Amino acid sequence: MLKLKTNRLFYGKYPYKVVLTGKNFNFFSLYGAIRLVKMAEKGHFPRDYNTDKVSLKKVAEFIIACDKQIRIRAEGNRVSLFISNKELFKDCIEKFKILTLEIHEPEDEETLKFLLENNKKIITNKLPHDKYRYKVHLKKMSRKEGENVIKWADSNKRVRLNKGPFYSLNVGCNSYLLIEDQLTITMLLLLVSNKIIRIEEYVVRN
Repeated sequence: MLKLKTNRLFYGKYPYKVVLTGKNFNFFSLYGAIRLVKMAEKGHFPRDYNTDKVSLKKVAEFIIACDKQIRIRAEGNRVSLFISNKELFKDCIEKFKILTLEIHEPEDEETLKFLLENNKKIITNKLPHDKYRYKVHLKKMSRKEGENVIKWADSNKRVRLNKGPFYSLNVGCNSYLLIEDQLTITMLLLLVSNKIIRIEEYVVRN
């Protein structure tokens, strides 16, 4: 089990994360938790799969029982559970030790308190590239808008653009800007304010 530190709230709300993995856990993205429980009870899984029905059912029931206290993200055979409180986090780890691939939690109570009071802060050991204080997440945009943002970012020494997994004139898909100061953020707001998802600030430990 890999243990990692939470440096920012997941989805701006959850301080804890547990990543589970198991045979045919991709069914969570195909069917969802409620339908999976019904399928497990009636034995309606596809015949071609040697499915771990017991684990699927237990995890699905846990998700349903927790309701609004957790959020899930299914990717392949990995299911990430984003959890709102420590008691539920510990309960999840205890219930699914064998299935747990990695866990994320704040370093200490002081860090937890800081994150909960500052949900748009990212705790870090040092600033990205030793100078950028802000991270701006961008929506997908048109070719023209994308060209304007790329041109602006490339010509500004206080900005660094991550274009996502694919280099494209259409900025989108995990694209974000690293920005050095507030003044430059104001300039970006004038350029494409309606294409900004959120702005986060890096905070150096101690």
